[in-house]
Amino acid sequence: MSNGYYNCTGLKTLVLEDDENHNSLRLGNKTINKYENYGLFVDCPIEDLYLGRFIKYIHDDGELPFQEKAFKNITLGRTLSEIEGIDWADVDDVSITIYSLNPEPPKPLDAFTMSLYSEAQVFVPAGALAAYKADPDWRHFIHMQETGMSDISSVQTASELGAKAEDGRIKVENANGRVNLYDISGRLLDSAEPDGGYVEIAVPKCGVYIVKVGKQTVKVAM
Repeated sequence: MSNGYYNCTGLKTLVLEDDENHNSLRLGNKTINKYENYGLFVDCPIEDLYLGRFIKYIHDDGELPFQEKAFKNITLGRTLSEIEGIDWADVDDVSITIYSLNPEPPKPLDAFTMSLYSEAQVFVPAGALAAYKADPDWRHFIHMQETGMSDISSVQTASELGAKAEDGRIKVENANGRVNLYDISGRLLDSAEPDGGYVEIAVPKCGVYIVKVGKQTVKVAM
């Protein structure tokens, strides 16, 4: 029995949303069928992954879900306490960027590698750097720094802003003030005043972005 993502070679960005109740994401099992132990997204060259929930399998046979060789950016959600589903040893580009939004360091169930420790760029929430540098799994990252947004760990995935990604642009329909667009590290990319509550901002590539209007902050994936 094949899965719905078999041979889905156009899937470059995947968002597995946060869950405030810390419920795990049940993927059924790790196999495409009982004979071939392939992961759920093994055919998908996902470059940008937002992992907001712990992955739990009903069965433990087979491979981890992702084609790790394609990763360029991995964002770990603010409620994520354990990282399951990523075999860090299979990450092809060790200079990837890892964004962790949880002020408390999440525990990787598959160990980070020495190559990642020396090459990966890691961003953690403002005020959390000391905790990450004290953590036995995270302290060895050489290139680790705090994000530019002090409230990035409180980013929501849904709001009344009506923010969405479409046609290479971030569109906001219900803005009641100036719209600021950030990358996931907290770097300001663009800013615009709404026209009748509506704003469009072009983005350079697919990925996860932060939209902030006043005290409302949401993330949008393209």
